[in-house]
Amino acid sequence: MTDRLSIGQLRKLQSLSHVARRGPGKMRVDELLDDVRALDDPEIVGVTSKAALVCALDI
Repeated sequence: MTDRLSIGQLRKLQSLSHVARRGPGKMRVDELLDDVRALDDPEIVGVTSKAALVCALDI
């Protein structure tokens, strides 16, 4: 993801650090994407959605 997003976009994602503190398996993908959509950056949403889908499908 770091190669597809700017430093500013990565900093926006960093504002969601509360998600990591919830622990693995404690948040559904749709909940994560709702938080990402709230950042109001379509490119972040696209990159994060793709990464979440790959992780969820374990491919």
